[in-house]
Amino acid sequence: MGNENNKIILPRLLRDGAVLQRDKRVHIWGWGSADSSVEVKLAGVSKRTDTNASGRFDVFFDPFPAGGTYSLAVEGDGSIATSEDIYFGDVFLMSGQSNMEFPMCRVKDTYPEEWDVKVYDKLRSFKISEKTCFDKPLEELETGEWKKIGPDMLDDCPALGYFLCKELYEKTGVPVGVINATLGGSPIEAWMSRDMLADYPEYLEIADRYNSREYIERLLKNNDKVYSKWDASIRDNDIGIKKGADWYNGSFIDGGEDIFLPTYFRGTALDGFTGSVWLGRKFEASKEMAEAECMLWLGTLIDSDVVYINGTFVGTTPYCYPPRRYPIPAGVLKEGTNTICIQLMVNGGAGGVTPHKSLTIFRGDVRREIVNDEERIVGATESIDLAGSWKYAIGAHTEKIGEVDFIGYKPTGLFNGMLYPCTNYPIFAFLWYQGESNTEEPEGKYFDLSRLHIESLRKLWGEELPYIYTRLPELDAMPQLTEEEKANIKIKSGWEKMRELQTLMERQIHNSYMADSDGTGELHDIHPQGKKPIAKEYARIIYSLLSK
Repeated sequence: MGNENNKIILPRLLRDGAVLQRDKRVHIWGWGSADSSVEVKLAGVSKRTDTNASGRFDVFFDPFPAGGTYSLAVEGDGSIATSEDIYFGDVFLMSGQSNMEFPMCRVKDTYPEEWDVKVYDKLRSFKISEKTCFDKPLEELETGEWKKIGPDMLDDCPALGYFLCKELYEKTGVPVGVINATLGGSPIEAWMSRDMLADYPEYLEIADRYNSREYIERLLKNNDKVYSKWDASIRDNDIGIKKGADWYNGSFIDGGEDIFLPTYFRGTALDGFTGSVWLGRKFEASKEMAEAECMLWLGTLIDSDVVYINGTFVGTTPYCYPPRRYPIPAGVLKEGTNTICIQLMVNGGAGGVTPHKSLTIFRGDVRREIVNDEERIVGATESIDLAGSWKYAIGAHTEKIGEVDFIGYKPTGLFNGMLYPCTNYPIFAFLWYQGESNTEEPEGKYFDLSRLHIESLRKLWGEELPYIYTRLPELDAMPQLTEEEKANIKIKSGWEKMRELQTLMERQIHNSYMADSDGTGELHDIHPQGKKPIAKEYARIIYSLLSK
């Protein structure tokens, strides 16, 4: 990283609000004028050091105990950079895919009490946005800032990070910082360097192919074309939205075909369907419901949806994973008979309304619970159960959506762009929740990749850091099979094999620890909301390490 203007620049991780690892040698680095001298002051301690030919400086301070707040100042060649509000505490780098990235807004109904949160001055989170790089590791992060955990940022805070910070602080009283380097859907090889993948030429060939700005730009343009073409195929062909059509008002319901919801479309008349299908039904509402602000829950839908009640738009979601939680303004419902209509877009031939989810309209404050794998709403003042008999009508038959390229999933890209720039920053432990995107790998391959990943990260940080990972929770990984078919086969899904492998890792990789997720899974949701018990498992392991 060059420094053309000769100003002192501190890396993002060392700016205002940073939590530095207590009781370890402190690494302060940055950039100034080339071949000059800088003075670094941290918590009242001063050191001088020289910059190299590119202007970089590195200086190390003796360990500090937990505490704060402190300031950091670097001065040289007429320039100064300062950071304020710094604590010493315990720092954790969280990495992996969507269940580690999973934000608090997605668990708001499971843990509603958390939204009475105060500002936790000594609990900080640092979010790194998606960044890939395939030519070499970046010296500095392009995004990220330290934020105090509190109401203004809680929705976007990673749920595991939030609950871990709270749990550890309650146990130790020590400031806690979490660095969030995650990307939903990312496989392990995306978080590995070229050196880590030296024995896997197939991965390096992919990385080489993506080491071209022109190639990536072509892929991104193609992605845009694929999405635009798919959207146009619905917009131009769905008879339910053509001029003069009023399917959003429910006109198709009386003449529609029967379907029972919630259900996957496999085994129904919509098995293999791709395109736009309208789902609708009539229901009764009370005067009190009509006058109140209400909520509509529809679980998760495959793939995207637009939802109307009595012809009024109430919500839309562009992809399959988020839970559908749509507010219904007062006055949209009517006393007596009402209609709900869902325009459901299925882009890959495997659509549906996810089973075991609550299809409900309700008023009042509620919380979400899972009972015998069924989603339940607890505490509603009044509710309307929408599960049962619906009607459907085909809006448009289309081809499956074209293939798109997820550049962030390619080998070395996330390591270079998001992980490597953190390796100068001392931490207490590395936290990992991943594996969902590698369940189709041969068992031994993922184990070997994990060992390489762990050992190489420790070399980069210069110490044998604890590696704490989550075993994947329970999931019905073969939902296309009936219970009888499952009972008659002896093969294990890749998901089950991954769980067994992860159990083995703890025994065979030194200083690695498994956070057991049993009991937190939801058989029909790859993104279970029970993140608090897993955070408690992390905290239990960490507290035992701190106590040694």
